[in-house]
Amino acid sequence: MILFNNDFIVLEEIASRVRLFVLKENFQMKEFTAICDNIPRIKLTQFAAVKNALELPS
Repeated sequence: MILFNNDFIVLEEIASRVRLFVLKENFQMKEFTAICDNIPRIKLTQFAAVKNALELPS
């Protein structure tokens, strides 16, 4: 189930886990955090890993 998507990222729940797919680089961490704040299913704990993932497409 897709939780969120735009031109830069897709957040999808697969087998009870939330997966991040990066489509375009340089999505801002601040914007990503704001998106996660609006989706209660997401508990962001690995900020450095997410920041690194947002810098490069999958």
